[in-house]
Amino acid sequence: MVTAGKVKKLPEGQQIDVMRAWFESQFDPPDELPYDSSEGGYQWIWGGPFEPLDELQAEFESIASQEAIETLASELSDISWTWSGKPDDRDRYYDDIRRWVPEHIRDPYMVLTATLAQIEDTAKRHRAKTDDGIVYRLLFANVITALETYLGDAFAAIIFKRRDLFERFVHNSSYFQNQKINLNEIFTRVQTLEAEVRSLISRNLWHQLQDAEKLYRQAFGIKLPEPSQILRDGIRDRHDIVHRNGKTTAGVMGSWGVDQIAALRKEVEEYANGVDYMLIELPDSPLPSTPSVPDEPIKI
Repeated sequence: MVTAGKVKKLPEGQQIDVMRAWFESQFDPPDELPYDSSEGGYQWIWGGPFEPLDELQAEFESIASQEAIETLASELSDISWTWSGKPDDRDRYYDDIRRWVPEHIRDPYMVLTATLAQIEDTAKRHRAKTDDGIVYRLLFANVITALETYLGDAFAAIIFKRRDLFERFVHNSSYFQNQKINLNEIFTRVQTLEAEVRSLISRNLWHQLQDAEKLYRQAFGIKLPEPSQILRDGIRDRHDIVHRNGKTTAGVMGSWGVDQIAALRKEVEEYANGVDYMLIELPDSPLPSTPSVPDEPIKI
């Protein structure tokens, strides 16, 4: 599940975007309601009246900052002091934050947590016993695939947003340190550099966490969290599932079920949460591009 804690970490402006998207999915201005002056004005046939501040406080008091809540409540009150429920919307509230987080702030971590929730939900569905083995096997491997996608997408989301970190990565990358170019190619090479970095990111095997850490260190100067044994075993099992249809090198077929999928999901979420926290804490000022001894080549 996408946690409220993730929304807490957003800047105030993005918290307002989240709350506005939620509010607009739940309420309408009363303009289209029947109006009868003899009956006291608007006829609240879809529920209400609802006041923006009261509703935002009830839903977001422990999630968004008070300043963000009051700012949005003031803006909405300028449109209308009171609001109506949505037509035929008997269930005004969503249990899952991912349903109303705007697209432009669905960052890689939110995508990961939503994907992991979907994987576990799928694993818990009732199905024919004969299907369980292959379904659980594929879902288990997909938990690691979701982590791979997060690590690559989170890396790319920052590296292409901040020029200083992009240049730092190219400066420190063992891949680029081993490249040789002629001076007459230098301007052409600069023009194609972003495409080369994108290609490097897309070809990297992000489930090989030691190699992933090298790239994160070269770009951001951070050390990724230490993976748990459950996560290490999950990566190993993912390799067996993808390359040997679930058998070990000794030819023994593995076994996975809902409990194993749920346990691996928990470890992946904790690992990714640690990575996400470090990325959020990156300083705004440029990091130094300190020369270093080249790493061992990364397998891509």
